Amino acid sequence: MTENYEYQVGASLPPDAPSYVVRKADSDFYHALKAGKYCYVFNSRQMGKSSLKVRVMQRLVNEGVACASIDVSGQGSKDNVTQEQWYTGIVSKIVKDLQIAKPIEFRRTWWRDRNDISPVQKLDEFIEDVLLTSIPGNIIIFVDEIDSTLSLKFASEDFFALIRSCYNKRSENPAYKRLTFALLGVATPSDLIQDKTRTPFNIGEAIELDGFKIHDIEPLAKGLAGKVENPQAVMQEVLVWTGGQPFLTQRACELLGKNLSLERRDFRSVDENNIIEFVKEVISNQIIDNWEANDKQEHLKTIRDRIIADEEVSVALLGLYQQILQKGEIAVDGSLEQMRSRLTGVVVKQQGKLRVYNQIYGNIFDLSWVRNELDKLRPYADKFKAWEKSKYRNESCLLQGEDLEQARVWANERRLSDADYRFLSASVEFKSRKVQSALEVEIKANQILAEAQEKAKFDLEKANKDLIKVKKATKQLIYIGSFVVVSSAILATGALLVAGKASKYAREQNYELGRVSKNKNDVIIELDKRKQELTSITSKLTGLEDTLKKTTQREQKTKKEVKLIYQKFIFENKNLANFRNKVQKITNEKKEIINDLSQKKVKLVTAKNRLDILDKLIQEKNKKIDDMESKFYTVEEELKKILIQRDNIKKTNENLLQDLEEIADNFAGLLTLTDSENPDNFKPKIQQINNYNNKLINLILKYRGHNNESAQLLTNLGNASLQEGNYLESLKFYEKAFAIYKTSQNKVKEGNVLNNLATVYVNLGDYQKALELYNTSLGISREVKSRRAEGILLSNISLVYRKSDNNKALEYSLQALAIFREVKDRDEEAKTLNNIGIIYEKRNEHVQALNYYNQAISISKEVGNRVEEAKILNNIGNLYSSLGDNKNALKFYQQSLVIAQSIKSINLEAITLANIRSITHHPGNRYVVVVPISDNNTLNKVRRFFPHADTGNSRRGDYVNAGSYYYRSDAETVAKMLQEHGLDARVEFF
Repeated sequence: MTENYEYQVGASLPPDAPSYVVRKADSDFYHALKAGKYCYVFNSRQMGKSSLKVRVMQRLVNEGVACASIDVSGQGSKDNVTQEQWYTGIVSKIVKDLQIAKPIEFRRTWWRDRNDISPVQKLDEFIEDVLLTSIPGNIIIFVDEIDSTLSLKFASEDFFALIRSCYNKRSENPAYKRLTFALLGVATPSDLIQDKTRTPFNIGEAIELDGFKIHDIEPLAKGLAGKVENPQAVMQEVLVWTGGQPFLTQRACELLGKNLSLERRDFRSVDENNIIEFVKEVISNQIIDNWEANDKQEHLKTIRDRIIADEEVSVALLGLYQQILQKGEIAVDGSLEQMRSRLTGVVVKQQGKLRVYNQIYGNIFDLSWVRNELDKLRPYADKFKAWEKSKYRNESCLLQGEDLEQARVWANERRLSDADYRFLSASVEFKSRKVQSALEVEIKANQILAEAQEKAKFDLEKANKDLIKVKKATKQLIYIGSFVVVSSAILATGALLVAGKASKYAREQNYELGRVSKNKNDVIIELDKRKQELTSITSKLTGLEDTLKKTTQREQKTKKEVKLIYQKFIFENKNLANFRNKVQKITNEKKEIINDLSQKKVKLVTAKNRLDILDKLIQEKNKKIDDMESKFYTVEEELKKILIQRDNIKKTNENLLQDLEEIADNFAGLLTLTDSENPDNFKPKIQQINNYNNKLINLILKYRGHNNESAQLLTNLGNASLQEGNYLESLKFYEKAFAIYKTSQNKVKEGNVLNNLATVYVNLGDYQKALELYNTSLGISREVKSRRAEGILLSNISLVYRKSDNNKALEYSLQALAIFREVKDRDEEAKTLNNIGIIYEKRNEHVQALNYYNQAISISKEVGNRVEEAKILNNIGNLYSSLGDNKNALKFYQQSLVIAQSIKSINLEAITLANIRSITHHPGNRYVVVVPISDNNTLNKVRRFFPHADTGNSRRGDYVNAGSYYYRSDAETVAKMLQEHGLDARVEFF
């Protein structure tokens, strides 16, 4: 049980935090920056961006890369920082992190001397004239919390434009290839430079920062060790709730650990259902329920605020999120709304789909929460809900008149959801239909009015004509009447003269006058009647003229309104067109799905017909099976007996093969015996034994087959030959094993054998061939993602380069060191630190060398590797010896000698004695270790252990001098060590 284990909830995790979870992004970010690529890690809050930065930055610093880290949120807010102050803070941080100068003095001199140019120009000059000239190696500048720049009151776009210009200058000035920027924050690349007249921020490699996966979370499971029987199973249930979101996963683990401790509930023997229920109970009670009060670190509040804080986009974000909740997932289309939704953290991209990130978010930010937030934002919420409830059919719920105008103004500067655009478009379309209807009514009214005007005009003309006729008739009647009256008077006077005759005539005239008077009255009555009709017509005409005037005014007003509505309609119709395009797209997709379903239906019918045929065949086969079943039982017993016999034969063959392999190993040992160990009468048999050994190996391969077991046998024989210094023989075995592994495509074994082959070539002095094989094996280890194997191969390559190029040797050793630290292989880490110390010593950088030796010896003691500890002590002794400090050198040699003797390591003891002899040599050292030269490789074999060995000659022949000693026992120890490595070492007295 890990008593002191602590989960860290919120803030950046230190590089050595036990709860840090290594993800794919760790490797991607590191390798991209190592390759000099500009990178950006854009994601939602509390996804582990800053912790990733801290860890990768520490790894790069350990490898000698100059790194500076700038948290721009700490440079001041938009209300209390000027552009000059902001850029001054940026440069001061770089100067401080990279130790270029003292920041205060730098600001007083270099920065203030350039007050005649803008701050961004100063930063540009600082990068080229100071940064790139002061730091000779690679430089990486991490810029964190970049989203805080988006709210500055001055143009932060200049800063990102400058970063882009540094990238572009790589083609002009090679020094800029050493400079790399890494940007981290809650933003999109399009947010950094929004000015459409400038080149967008289109450089850099995006680093995908995914949540925790089940295979990543072993570090978190350690915190539950001892509290539950299967911590990994508990972690799997935690991921069901958190979806791997880093902050929530750490928080859930912390709460589970505390609850297990406080309640002392024993989950080490309960079933899986109880564990599931317990995890659900803790998360529900302490995270989801009453979440605003429980959200102390404001993780959930931050998500809420990023969704609803910006009214210009909040409706669109809520609408998109509502679709995801309703459908479960939607396809990723790269739209701005989708990118901003991902940056809120509430949704995540998985397999080309947008989904709710986890169950916790889904329970808190559910459909009810979305609807409530949308109701707060929409000025037409009630009508929208009624329209939605009617399944988008009730047109009385649509906006009209002033409500529609207010909604249009509100929506003008905002991004809305598809549902809102659909509602507003439907309202505009409904209004357009009403306007069209009104226009049709107006047109019809105008037609009726025109007809009425035409009729009134016709009636008026007719009335005027009748009036003229009446007036003429009246004048005629009056004239006739007057004439008659005068005539009557004359006749009356004449009547006095001729009374008798005139009396009759007068009566006749009086009658005529009465008739004329009657006609006059009729005419007058008719005239009055005509006047009344004319007055009525005139009154109607006046009314029609008033109506026409009002109608004309209304027509003009309506035309203005229609023109305004039409302009608004055109504006809204653009949104409607976009919506219709989406509808068309969905319709097309629907048609494709229907076509696909139709095809599948046809295939299904075909398959059904085939299935019917197969059913008949199966019935026939079943009959045959029934017939054969009875026969089967009769032979089953015989088959069992045969199987038993086969197993016995197999066991016998296996035992025989094991015996043959043991004999082959013994033969391999005999073949590596030195001349001194072979009796003279046995030497002629060596070639014969070798021939038998080859036949034996071929026999084993024949029965084993060319499989992995055969290859392993060959590898073991190669290892034995290599250990004994029989390099050509080991080369033969390794090459055969490699051929088998390559054929079987066993990449891991193939890489291991290549590593062994390269080691053989190192011993043969063919370093170019060794490097070729090491690099091929390195590629395989990276292909199979074996980080430890990759580190070992990098170390081996470094050892080869140590013979010719110390700079390359150091480069490969540093890469290996980073990997061993990553995989937490402390033993290999110590060996690599020791190797780095040797390289620095060869470069005459003794302080650095001693520093790495001390780190190496500390780890070796920690892991209890006494052999490595003794080797490092020898190396420290060598360092002091090269400086002429024999006193300190002897002290470390003696410490190494004590360890070598205590662990009974003849190799170490012999090497240490040789080192002691090298600084204590005096004429009394008469016991010399000699190795007769038997072939051209004898000197190289001795120098593997004693680099200063040299050749000599005597009456007995040429020999290699492995060192002279005062005590015979010391010389015999060295000789014995060389003998164990197949060399004919002897002690002679000179």
